[in-house]
Parts: sequence; C-alpha cells; structure tokens
Amino acid sequence: MKSGEGHGEVYKELRKLVQERWGILEEFDNSQNPIPQPSDNIVRSDLDWPILGEGLSRLDTNRSFICPQEYQLTSRAYNQVTSINGHSQVVIRVTDAAGLLGSETTILELTRSDWAREWARSSFHGLFPLPYKEDRASLGVVTSTEVTLIEDLKSRHLGTEIHYFVSQGPPDAEFTKVLL
Repeated sequence: MKSGEGHGEVYKELRKLVQERWGILEEFDNSQNPIPQPSDNIVRSDLDWPILGEGLSRLDTNRSFICPQEYQLTSRAYNQVTSINGHSQVVIRVTDAAGLLGSETTILELTRSDWAREWARSSFHGLFPLPYKEDRASLGVVTSTEVTLIEDLKSRHLGTEIHYFVSQGPPDAEFTKVLL
C-alpha cells in the first residue's frame, strides 16, 4: 500500500474500520516487546506468521536492516452462525516498509480463520453424517469480506495504491480479477 501518509495513519484508519465492523479482540505493537505469535486457533501452526516476517530484511539491499515498526490486531469473531457454533476471525499485521523501500509504503498481511462444529463425515460414509459432531476449521484464507475491508481503507485515502499478493496461487479466475 503506497500513500503520502505514514504507516501509523494507515494503522489508525484500519483499526477504526475493523472496530466498526467486527470489534477488536487484541492488538500489539513492537515498540516495547516483540509481537506474540497468534493462537493456533487463529493462524495455522504450519504457517510462519507473519508470512514476510524477518524475510523483510531480504528487501534491504544495504544490509542495514532495522526492525520496522509493526502493529498487529486480531478481530473479534464475526460471521457467527449459532446453529453450528461457527464464526470467522482475522489477524492483520501492519508493517512500515518505508525504510526498506525508500517511499511511504505500508505492508498489510491478513489471514482469516473460519470455525464450525458440524456433523462428522467420513470418506467411507460419503455424504451421510455420522452421529456426532466435530470441530472443523479453515485457517489461512482471505475472502471478499477482507478484500472489501482493504478497498474501503483505500477509498478513505484517495491516491493510495494497493497491490495484492497471495502466498499460494489464486483459487479461481474470479479471484484473479480482484488481484489484477
């Protein structure tokens, strides 16, 4: 995200949007202490979070990497479906990349989790539910809901450029349109 505003202003506006839509469960910044790893219930344990993390230092051609200012927030549960005890949650990392890229640039990393308690199914029984429920989770996704949040952030800051990157290939042609 490139704009004439610093990452702190971007974070404040993003924080306001998340607070309005879903509420904020917790938030951290790295000015005093490192930001703790989110729970495995929110971020997949096999996903190195943040995805860029210390890998940002590879962008610094001068090799004088100084840890950039970062904020992280975790939303309250949203998309709640009482009948299946289902909900979604998002974690957003906001990183000041101005020192690395030489211009006012903020990197936003998002990951969403979806949880539900549904009737169990197995490959043996196919579509027929088994007589008990199990927790199901989808971790490490981003949907149109989160893209809309970022697009709304962009609309509040005219002149801001946003570039989307996906850590794994786009799932379908419809999603590819959003990325381009």
